[in-house]
Amino acid sequence: MLNSLSNDLSKLILDAEDFDYNVVIKVGKSPNISRFKAHTCILRSRSPYFYSALSKNWARKERNVIIFEKQNITAHVFNMILGYIEEDAIQEHPTTLMDLLSAADELIILELITHVQVYLLEKHIEWIRQHPLQVLDHTAFRLETCIKLQDVCLKVICSNPELIFGTTAFTNIEESMLISILERDDLQLDEVDLWDYVIQWGIAHTFSSDQISIDYQWSRNDLLELAETLQNCIPLIRFNYINNKDLPIKLKPYEVLLPNKPSENINSFKYYQIETCSTHSSLDRSSRRHEHSRV
Repeated sequence: MLNSLSNDLSKLILDAEDFDYNVVIKVGKSPNISRFKAHTCILRSRSPYFYSALSKNWARKERNVIIFEKQNITAHVFNMILGYIEEDAIQEHPTTLMDLLSAADELIILELITHVQVYLLEKHIEWIRQHPLQVLDHTAFRLETCIKLQDVCLKVICSNPELIFGTTAFTNIEESMLISILERDDLQLDEVDLWDYVIQWGIAHTFSSDQISIDYQWSRNDLLELAETLQNCIPLIRFNYINNKDLPIKLKPYEVLLPNKPSENINSFKYYQIETCSTHSSLDRSSRRHEHSRV
């Protein structure tokens, strides 16, 4: 519960006649701008962000009242922050609560961040499981304070890769998010299929949609551009999980992308054939991990 936070911040939404305010906060963008009357002492005591933002260097004054603008926070979310309500009274949609998380993170209200994150995981876990990429992209992956929420979403994606792999949403994710997925051991996806998806992601982030057709003939310069895009991702592909029989089809066309080539006078493709496993079928990372644990 956030009793102390709720009690202190509830004072901030009182009318001017009842409260000697000295700051007006304008939130939202025109024509949807709302004004909140508050007092600097409470704001600054509860938020390191406001401690700096309401200083002489940041804020401007009109008739001894500080005028501060926050265009990237909606009035609804800001009202939730200022007049924080009891836990069992939160009836907001998860997307609104994620907006609240973002706002609380920006305003450095750590107590509220912790509470909302826990509430989301307890009350909206099924929605999170159905929309892990939306949660990651909207809030969890961007906020260092949302590690628990981020981990839950990554576990859902690794357990159910079909939720994002092979979709338009996958090719649109940021490199840092893709790297976080590639680094995990519990991704239940054949490594040979993962290679294909990473190549697709790289193409989408290197060339325009009208450049690459099905029968496109790759030039060396094209492949070098693709290699530059994927320089942080390709090393995370576990080539020893790819069956030798799949190598000629999957790796040979993109040989220039392969990392750690032994030398220029040794065919790197043959090198990877030697280094990869000789099993008859590919296994996902989770299966490989359990297989090694039994040995």
